[in-house]
Parts: sequence; C-alpha cells; structure tokens
Amino acid sequence: MWLTQRRIPQGPRDRSRSFDVVAQLLAVGTLATATYSLIGLNHEHSAAISSWASAVACVVFGIGFIAVETRHEAPMLPLPLLRRRTLGPVALVGLLHNLAIYGLIFVLSLSFQRLKALTPVGAGLLFLPLTLSLGIGTRVGAMVLRKYGPFHALTQGHFAAALGALILASFGQVLTPAALVLPLVVIGAGAGITTPAMNLAVLDSVERTQGGLASGILNSARQTGGVIGVALLGALLGEPATSAGAQAAEYVAAGVLCLAGGLALAASKNWRLISAMARTVPSRECRRP
Repeated sequence: MWLTQRRIPQGPRDRSRSFDVVAQLLAVGTLATATYSLIGLNHEHSAAISSWASAVACVVFGIGFIAVETRHEAPMLPLPLLRRRTLGPVALVGLLHNLAIYGLIFVLSLSFQRLKALTPVGAGLLFLPLTLSLGIGTRVGAMVLRKYGPFHALTQGHFAAALGALILASFGQVLTPAALVLPLVVIGAGAGITTPAMNLAVLDSVERTQGGLASGILNSARQTGGVIGVALLGALLGEPATSAGAQAAEYVAAGVLCLAGGLALAASKNWRLISAMARTVPSRECRRP
C-alpha cells in the first residue's frame, strides 16, 4: 500500500457515484455460496445436502443481484459493460484459464503424491519448473503484447499451455518425475504469457474511471473459474485417486485451455475492429464501442 501510494499515479475518480451496499452484499453472497457448494459436492452425504442448499442460495443471491443492478441509478456493476466486445469475452477467457490451471495444479499435487509416490516436499519441488517458467512466460508475454497486441499473446499462450497439458495427459502416467518437467514447463510458460495480456485487454476495453471495476470483473471471473476447476477436475481424479482419473482430468484441462485460446482468437477480430476505429475516429467516446 505504501509503494502504491508513492509510485502509482492516481487515476480520475467519479465523485458522483454512490456506494452500492446492497449489490456488494449480494455479490459476496453469490460468490461465497457458489464456492461452498462447488467444493462440497464431492463430500459425504451430509455435506452434499448443505452444498445443494448453498447452490439454491447462490441462485437466489444471483437473481437478487441482477434485479438490484438493473434498477440502480449508479450500479456497482453496470451490466451493459459485460456486453462489450472485449470485456465479456476476456472475462470468460480468464474464467476458463483458471478453471484449467488451478484445477490442474490441484490434481497434480495429489497425483504426484498418491500415484507417483512422491513425498509432499518432492511434489513441491517438482512444481518448481512450472513456477519458474510461469515467471519467465509473464516477461515473454509482456514483450509479445507490446509488439503484437494482447490477443496474440492470449491465443498463443493458451494453445501452448494446452499442448503441455495434452502431453501430460498422453504420457504423464508412464513418465518418470524427471521427465514430467518438460510438459510442466510448457504449461507454465503458456499460462505466464497470457497473464499480462488478460489484464491489458480488460483495462483497455473501458474508460479510465472504470479501470478498477473492469479489474474486479476479471479477477472475480478468474477466481470463480479456479473454484470450478478444483471441484470439477478433483471429481474426475476420484477418491482414492486413480491413473485413469488423473488422465481424464488432464485431458479436460487441455480441452478447456484450447477453448480459452479459441475464444481469445475470436475476440481478437473484435479487438482489431476497435483498434481500426480508434485510428480513424479521434473522439474517445467512439473508441469504446
């Protein structure tokens, strides 16, 4: 917070907007009950009952949130924002990204220990190549988006990560822990390349006064995707974990990453249209269709 105060310039603020307390509470309720219900669905019978009850509450909170936001004069989340040609698709890409990556990390952390018989420390060390390549991929992604724009990085990064997940699913059950480093590096590098591009694409789709709101939409979508990924791929892994379950989860992760890359590729056509309009129309209002 201290560094932010000192080093990051403050953007313009819309003083006319009020604090939408009801929508804040309904949004928290929607996301919290969604998280609880998804995580608990694979547990014992008593937990499953509470999970389904939480899912019903999530639907009620979600409907209430939409109803409040459509009637509020200054809504916390202006719903028309989600229909913009860039913001909505990129938020969905972020959801799919975290669904695959977070779910995959969850599955691998269990399969390394239960199927590869690694200790917790050994499993953690095996994740280091993925972590290091993730950091390197972020730097590469920043260079790619500066040269080609955010959607090139979003598309190529997701397809690269999908390739790594596909290699892992096809051969991971027979590879030694040392040989698993290659697909893990590819997954980490691909995921890292997409990170700065996602943030830039979302922030560039709105006016500066809505930058915090756009960032919140992306992060909420990503964390929701992470919850779904852990629940979905964890269910595929099974309890107890099986090689067939791990392979199925890895194939699903590869497919979701391909879907994210394809969606980014489709959204790039809209982004090029917006960029062309920005070059021909000087008015800022016309640059945000």
